[in-house]
Parts: sequence; C-alpha cells; structure tokens
Amino acid sequence: RSGHGTSNDLLVVDELFAIPEVVLDAGLLPTQRARPNPLAMFLSTAGTEDSKAFIRWRERGMQIIERGEPDRLFMCEFSPPGNADPTDRRYWHMANPALGMGHLTMQDIEDAFNSPNRDAFMRSDLNMWTAAAGAWLPPGTWEALTVDDDLPAGGTLSVDSDVTDLRYVGVRAVSLGENRIQVKTEFVVESQGAMWDAVRAVMEDKNVKLNLTPGLADICPPELAYRMTMVGTSELGRQTQLVRNMILEGLVTHSGQLSLTEQVNRAVAGRTTGGITLSSQKSPGPIEQTRCLVWSVGAEARPLGNVRKPMIGTSSR
Repeated sequence: RSGHGTSNDLLVVDELFAIPEVVLDAGLLPTQRARPNPLAMFLSTAGTEDSKAFIRWRERGMQIIERGEPDRLFMCEFSPPGNADPTDRRYWHMANPALGMGHLTMQDIEDAFNSPNRDAFMRSDLNMWTAAAGAWLPPGTWEALTVDDDLPAGGTLSVDSDVTDLRYVGVRAVSLGENRIQVKTEFVVESQGAMWDAVRAVMEDKNVKLNLTPGLADICPPELAYRMTMVGTSELGRQTQLVRNMILEGLVTHSGQLSLTEQVNRAVAGRTTGGITLSSQKSPGPIEQTRCLVWSVGAEARPLGNVRKPMIGTSSR
C-alpha cells in the first residue's frame, strides 16, 4: 500500500502530517526515479511533533525561500505567524484562502473555534502547530523585536546540529552595550565540511568567539580551538531563563530571518530543578537555532571583567 512495485509519474500525498517517513522515503518517492518528468505533490494541514517527514520537507522549503535561490522544491503555505494568538480573529483569514469565495465563512471558523477540541481547531482551521501553545515565549514577542540594522562585527558564534546530524547551523550574537544584544543566523548547511567552511568564514573576524557542542568540540580544527568554548545541556539549563527574560524585556533584537523566527516560536521549555530549559522532545520540530541563540546571547550577556590576571616575570643580571 505504499507504492512498492509501481512506477509513478505523479504522487499526490494528502495530509502529509500523518505519513511516516519510511512510507514516503522508502515506499513512495522511489517509484518516481525511472520516470522522465515526475511530480510529487504533498498537501497537509499543520502537524505535531510526530510529523517527522512533514517537518523535514517544510524545513527544507523554508531554507530555500530564505536563500532566495531556484530549486526543484516549491513550497507554499497559508498560515498565521507561528507565534500568533489563535484567539485573535485578525489572523484567521491567513490560513483560509477560501474565505469570501462562497465555500467558507467566518461563522464556519467561529463554530470550529467554539468546539471542545482546541488543538484540532488550531491544526485544521488555523494551520498552526499545536505544541506552540506551550512555547517558551508569548505570542508575537519575537516578531516585535525585528530591526533593520546590520549585525555588527565580533560577538559569539554558537554551532549545533539537528538530532539526525544532517543539518548544521550557526547563530552569532553581538553585544550592543547597555545590556542590548542582536542576533543572526549565519549559516544553515547540510554537511560537516560545509559547516567548517562557514565557521572559518565567520571566524576570520578575530574578535568572534566560538561555542561548540561536545561532539563538534572533539573535532574542532586546531586553529580555532583556542577561541572555542564547549557548551551543552548544562549551559542551556543555566541560560534559558536569562535569555527568555532578556527577550521579554526587549533587550534582544534580530533581522526577522524566516527560519530563526520559526524555530524560536516553536521552541517549548521544560522544567528543571534550576528553572527551565529548551526541550527538543516537546517542541514540534527542530530547534537547534534556538539553542544556539541561547548559548550565544548567554555568552554575550556575561559582563567583561576589567581586572587583568597577574603576571610573574624574572630577570637575571
């Protein structure tokens, strides 16, 4: 039932959010390899954190849009901003292009809103990923911090990979003074070689410091090691609450990058004995850029000491 033994010019996969990865990758898509001009069309409402195949294809689409380069994948989405308030009627039309065409009315959406299953309303009628209801930031907080300023030189670059180690990201934060910090995603690449090339390009600025997760720190090139600090779950647990408070106070700004905004809005926090930390398991999709943001902002928020270490010198006559 998943395409084995067929050869298909056209695939129409409806409600992609419920299709397992193995069905798509090992069953359906291989049936098009021998066709001269195949087309695969995926359609879906929003999914959940279990919609692995949908999440992966959607992430790829957003990266293509952000790069602005032609690609064989075309992505189109009707949805409100990822962190919009689902009770705000001003956003409802964004997920419902059939409004005003005789097929759907605002009363239909209002009826769905008043149904007992609010999660179903958010996914089916607003095309919003439901786990965002437990997001670490209130709706609209991150979008309100968008600025047009270029990111200054220097700062801290944090690098991480997604859970499957098939994508590497780097987020740089720079202190602007007066406790204000600006952030930017410097790169999103799909191989380790491309990641180190991107890191070296950013690190040509000798004032940039580098944060790496333990696995990447073990293979850090020697020429970068002296500017490198290892970060992980411990630092994430200590810094998440601090960075969240800074964002809520309007002290962290950004340029409105699509993929960074998407991941910041979808990140869900979990409780720890010391406060909160970001949870990949609870978040409806990858949040590696959000983790890097926390590490970089946390590093830039640390005050610089003015006291120099003592030095001992000797002299002989």
